[in-house]
Amino acid sequence: MRTCVYANSKEHLHLKVDNDRVLVGFGDNNFKIGHCIINEVIRCTKASAAIVVVLSDNFCSSDICLQEFDVAFRVGKLIIRMLKGEVDISLAPVAIRDLFNMYVRVLWRLDDHSEYELMTSWDNFCNSILELGGVLGDKNV
Repeated sequence: MRTCVYANSKEHLHLKVDNDRVLVGFGDNNFKIGHCIINEVIRCTKASAAIVVVLSDNFCSSDICLQEFDVAFRVGKLIIRMLKGEVDISLAPVAIRDLFNMYVRVLWRLDDHSEYELMTSWDNFCNSILELGGVLGDKNV
């Protein structure tokens, strides 16, 4: 997650948006130490234009991951779903299954060297976030 999604999102968004602000958050980096986790999830989610969920079987069985998704869903944030390989979508809560069947998602697949590769481009990924988040062309991201 940190090396593939976070690092690449951060790098490619900065190429598209001429701004020195932090454009990509990550709980470990952005949560305030000593504060209640769910309050930090809410604070960071409200400050975000979009939330990226790396959907896996482990995600679907993690209470904290599902709480983070629930917060994003309840506050009406754009939720970009990335699927890490094959995911048993029947394990996911109804809200995730509904979004899964309604909107395009980002897929990761294993290449010939057993490494995950993005099936779209980072350029397309970043453009989608900026467009759907209503900030394409906005230098105040």
